[in-house]
Amino acid sequence: MLGLICRGLSNQEIAAELFLSVNSVKTHIRQICQKAGVNRRA
Repeated sequence: MLGLICRGLSNQEIAAELFLSVNSVKTHIRQICQKAGVNRRA
């Protein structure tokens, strides 16, 4: 998922690529940001 984020894909594009719901993608991104200690995806 982190690779897809780095490629600049939107949440919907990531969801389609990984066969997940958009809400699941948002949850994963939130957890990645927390573990990395960042406030924003950008």
